[in-house]
Amino acid sequence: MKKYLRIAQVCFLIAAIGIYLLIQGCATVRDEVPTWCVPSSIFCATAFVIKTNCPTRIAIFRIKPGLDHAQAQAFIDGEWKYISEYWNGECMAVKVSGKNCPDTQNIEPYIYYTVTGFLEQQREALGVGL
Repeated sequence: MKKYLRIAQVCFLIAAIGIYLLIQGCATVRDEVPTWCVPSSIFCATAFVIKTNCPTRIAIFRIKPGLDHAQAQAFIDGEWKYISEYWNGECMAVKVSGKNCPDTQNIEPYIYYTVTGFLEQQREALGVGL
């Protein structure tokens, strides 16, 4: 039962962050690329660990002062690989991919979070309560 409660809390927080970003607007790397990296990284890490039981984490990149990018990673075959969401024609799904933000191609993450650690950091940063 605790597992399902935690999953429900994660889903609620993802929705709350998404609504917050819609209401407040969000910074962009380029005008045409909205920063949906926070809910996407949480979704990817959570969905992947539930379906595969592989450890996941969220990598945070500094794009420029005041602008970071988050992307999920999964520990597969002894190494951390980037994962991203996509539409498979039926539903959103997660697959192994490269870095999904062009501005991160030549830089490395400066910090890594567990999903719960990242949720807590975002909750504190946005002032969102459960």
